[in-house]
Amino acid sequence: FEEMKQFVIPMAIPSTKQIEKSFRKVKKMQHPDLEAKDFRELSYLGWNDSGTNRKYLLRKIDGRFVGAYGSFSTDVQKGHCAICNQISTVAFFLATTKSAGDGTYTKKGNYICTDSDQCNRQLTQIETLERFWDTVTK
Repeated sequence: FEEMKQFVIPMAIPSTKQIEKSFRKVKKMQHPDLEAKDFRELSYLGWNDSGTNRKYLLRKIDGRFVGAYGSFSTDVQKGHCAICNQISTVAFFLATTKSAGDGTYTKKGNYICTDSDQCNRQLTQIETLERFWDTVTK
């Protein structure tokens, strides 16, 4: 695995401003420790804010960073992750999305890994991440 890392194109590293722009509606957000991340191992950037029980997810889509956030349950269990499609330590992630222009909101979610770095390492098919992303953002 370490030998292959040299050939991996890393995820683009977002600036603090890009992160904040991706989460405009969030006022006081705990930022991730970008220095501690190996962006060659990431398909998405995810971090937990235990103070607000929120989880933040960030991806680069069509050249720009796009964020999704939601409440993250403190009820942790062993189960199937909707992102990496593996059995792992998961909790329920619930995002609120705006419905089709009529001013109503819908809550959508699924069980995902509590540790986003581990989830990235277990992710073998990007399609499962894209399916989950579409579920919680549309």
